[in-house]
Amino acid sequence: RGGLLPWRPFGSRDPRRELVVRRPDPRVHFALVCGSRSCPPVEVFDPADLSDQLETAAKVFINATTRIDREAGSVEVSAIFRWYRADFPQQDADLLRDLARRLYNRELAEWLAKRAERLSLRYRPYDWRLNQTQRSFVG
Repeated sequence: RGGLLPWRPFGSRDPRRELVVRRPDPRVHFALVCGSRSCPPVEVFDPADLSDQLETAAKVFINATTRIDREAGSVEVSAIFRWYRADFPQQDADLLRDLARRLYNRELAEWLAKRAERLSLRYRPYDWRLNQTQRSFVG
């Protein structure tokens, strides 16, 4: 059962059930921001270009957080892929191929896609510290 929450938030007679997203677009996980260092960057989305913008957000996040170790034959990805696994491809190899198609480095993407069945998938620790920028004021 996919979804954003691991439980059903509304009872069977609750009229709000009509508004529940049944099958969320998995790219939404790359657009939601919690303010921690491991979260996707803050963006503004335009309804007219939402699909393209979600795809861009997915590419930016995946390229910033995925680590590939060719020698060890392993790929480290954000813990978001573990927490919301039901929203992404279920088999590790399918998830790795999905990630590969979004990598900027095409040579690395081809390497990853070709070896997806043989690579080990690991999840990076999530950095919950507040994502704050250093500000300097010129007086």
